[in-house]
Amino acid sequence: MIFPPVVLYAETHYRFRALPSFLRKPEPEVVIDAPFRIEPGASLPVLILVKDADRYPSRLLRVTATLSLRGGMRRTLELLAEPWSCEGPLQWRVVPISVEGFRGTIDCDVEFELEAAGRRTIYRNDNHRTTSHAPLTVLVAEEPLPVLPNLHLGEPHAHSSYTSDQVEFGVPLDAARVLAQAAGLSYFCITDHSYDLDDHADDFLRNHPDLPKWKQFQVEVDRLNARGDGPAIVRGEEVTCRNARGQNVHVLLYGIRGFVPGSGDSAERWLRTRSEHSITEVLCGLEPQAAAVAAHARERVSLLQRLLLGRGIWEVDDLRAPGLHGFQFANGRRDAAFDEGYTWWIRLLLEGRRLVSIAGDDAHGNFNRFRQIRIPFVRMWEHHDQLFGLMRTGVFSAGSDEAAILHGLRSGKSILTDGPVLNLRVSGDADPETSIGSEVVGSRVSVRLEARSSTEFGGFETIRLLHGEVGAAAEREIPTGSFRGLTGAESAAVITVERNGYLRAECFTTAPDGRTHFCFTNPVWLRVG
Repeated sequence: MIFPPVVLYAETHYRFRALPSFLRKPEPEVVIDAPFRIEPGASLPVLILVKDADRYPSRLLRVTATLSLRGGMRRTLELLAEPWSCEGPLQWRVVPISVEGFRGTIDCDVEFELEAAGRRTIYRNDNHRTTSHAPLTVLVAEEPLPVLPNLHLGEPHAHSSYTSDQVEFGVPLDAARVLAQAAGLSYFCITDHSYDLDDHADDFLRNHPDLPKWKQFQVEVDRLNARGDGPAIVRGEEVTCRNARGQNVHVLLYGIRGFVPGSGDSAERWLRTRSEHSITEVLCGLEPQAAAVAAHARERVSLLQRLLLGRGIWEVDDLRAPGLHGFQFANGRRDAAFDEGYTWWIRLLLEGRRLVSIAGDDAHGNFNRFRQIRIPFVRMWEHHDQLFGLMRTGVFSAGSDEAAILHGLRSGKSILTDGPVLNLRVSGDADPETSIGSEVVGSRVSVRLEARSSTEFGGFETIRLLHGEVGAAAEREIPTGSFRGLTGAESAAVITVERNGYLRAECFTTAPDGRTHFCFTNPVWLRVG
């Protein structure tokens, strides 16, 4: 028997034997998706995704999109020139739509007529039961995402169609590139589940010793990156392993080419939840060029997931494991896990642990709306957290190819943001000026802070420059002046260095809609000369 988690992604055809499912239909799953925001001048790429048509052959007879400004202009157009016969396990098309004349938040309402099992049915935006079928909401941005020189923004935790099992599936790699580029991203990391990547290509309940999915994943990433016509893809894997308590947690491995098994919470083996490796064992075997990051480190798991899948969370001692490069506490929403992870990060920095933080979303596609199964086989729900590219990690690098991004993530030359951006430029007594992720030696250091926002994310509420000394109980704030309401700021200071430590910066803005946005830099490390 297979038991899925309580909170699932929208795979609706799986069910327990002899147990009915209200969500299951004799037709493929059809999902319409699009970025939640697009850059100025970009077309709106609408993704039409059809899953399991090999089991339920069908035809999309028509697909019609209506763009509308609330209380304003409206445009309707056909997305298919002719009916589309769907007979494969996962088929997709991205149709670019011109948004000329539209600015601000628009509704994209996609109606499609599906012919399956001898019936014709009209749906809007997806064909799931119990979902809202509401229009997709897209911001047609008037300004690009805020950036600084050599800063590349991306999504470091996402899943592709190589994650496909009894409860979830992701987005095709090539489709993700198109949608990510329209949203203003320079890269994204694909971190599919270890327990999916070792399956037969056509049977997610059977493992294959030759790892055909893993090998094909590597080939496809190489092929797409070689094209050089879109965001870089950083290859990765989300590996299930055991924490110090023997519970299953996830670690993101970036840049690896050798597969690392991890199946403890796969639900492929009833009540057999012990993963193949501990955190320490995974880190000891890490490839030299790779980076290891604790995934969604402090997110709580439900009682049933703990009991039936052996899941736990990263404890502070787990985060002290030798060989761990960083951890992700920002995972698509600012909640208790975000706040707790931030507090733990500062605690570990003050211990002198050079632990890099990243911000991501754990997106399984979900560019516009997160569709999940709330009650197995009975009810789905939707929300707008954890969307692809909602929380971003910006990497400072002269290049934006896979190797350059991987180096930036590994070394901490990066920031965490859902809007504004920051950089620190620091020089020591004799050291040339350097930036985030580097080390500066000297008893006095000069620091320049740069901050940028935009109308979309609002003016600054606070900008803080923070100095931490190894062994201290807390950080101290270095005065920078007031930049309240501005969308651009620069400041300079001179710091006396008496003990080894670090400098970092953070800021918050308030957007016109009242939402607050953040940016945290990773540290510049200080060493007494």
